Amino acid sequence: MLPTVGPYMLRDVFSEALRGGRAPCDPAVWELSRLATAGAWSHKATVGFGPLARALLREAFRWVDRRGDTVVAVSSVAVERSVNAMGVPTRRLGDGGATRLGSLLCSAYTTSTRDFLDKAGQSRFGGAGPDQIFLDPPQAEKFISPKPKAGSRRIESRHPRQR
Repeated sequence: MLPTVGPYMLRDVFSEALRGGRAPCDPAVWELSRLATAGAWSHKATVGFGPLARALLREAFRWVDRRGDTVVAVSSVAVERSVNAMGVPTRRLGDGGATRLGSLLCSAYTTSTRDFLDKAGQSRFGGAGPDQIFLDPPQAEKFISPKPKAGSRRIESRHPRQR
C-alpha cells in the first residue's frame, strides 16, 4: 500500500493509464500497487480470485479503511472485471478507457473501501460472503512459504523509492 501524497506506481510509473486524468493526491486515498499469490490458488478461484487473494484483498481494504476511504489501482482489465464481479463498483480515471501496458490491457480506477468491505462476495455470481474470505491460520500456513522456492527469481521494482 502506498499513500497518494508521496511517490506511487500509478502516478510515477504508469501515468499513461490515467488517460488524461489527474493522479489522486489525497491522504484518504491509498494505492494498492501489487498483489501476488501462488499459482496453485488459481485452481480454487471464486469469481476471479482464489481464497488467499481474496483474504489479502480484504485485509488490504481493512487496512486502508482505518487510514482513509479509497483505494486507487492500476491493473489488468480482467482483474478489474473480477473486482466488479465480486459486487464492488469501480470508477475509471481519465476518459474511462483502457491502456495497453506492454502486452497487458490495463485500467486505472478507484473504489471505496466501504463498497469493498460491504459488498465483496455478495454478487449474483455467488462466492464467499464478506466474512467468509478469510483463511484460518492453520490453512494459510500450508500455502505461505518462509523462503522462496528453488529456481524462483526476484522481480525488481521500477518504482524509485523501492530500488
